[in-house]
Amino acid sequence: MTTIATEKKITVKVNNTFISVNSSDYKSFTQIMNNSGQEYTRVNQTLWDALEGYEYDTVNKAIQKHMDEINIDSYDFADNFRYAVKYNEDSEKQYEDKRHSGCCGSYDTVITVDTSSDYQNSSIDILFGFNYGH
Repeated sequence: MTTIATEKKITVKVNNTFISVNSSDYKSFTQIMNNSGQEYTRVNQTLWDALEGYEYDTVNKAIQKHMDEINIDSYDFADNFRYAVKYNEDSEKQYEDKRHSGCCGSYDTVITVDTSSDYQNSSIDILFGFNYGH
């Protein structure tokens, strides 16, 4: 049996468009972007993968707001940040695996994010957590 290695992708937002860049090409990509003067943002890959790109900006803003509300800076040594889409088995399994790989204190919650548009009322439940302490 032959195993084919797949290269890690890095997702980047350029001019409100999300693109994937091979990790081996990322350094060249950033040099080109910096030389061109175009702004770009590296996407939180763990969150992007959990959402499969769906409503990334909206969910990311809601998570950042929640982090401000709980004063994330007050948690010493916060790390092992994790995200999952509730009721998505693969996403939840990866979340639990990451939760159990952390140490010390653990913070876990569900954030309900309004993803309504002019045409449809909807929301998505996001599992959000991290470890803290030493």
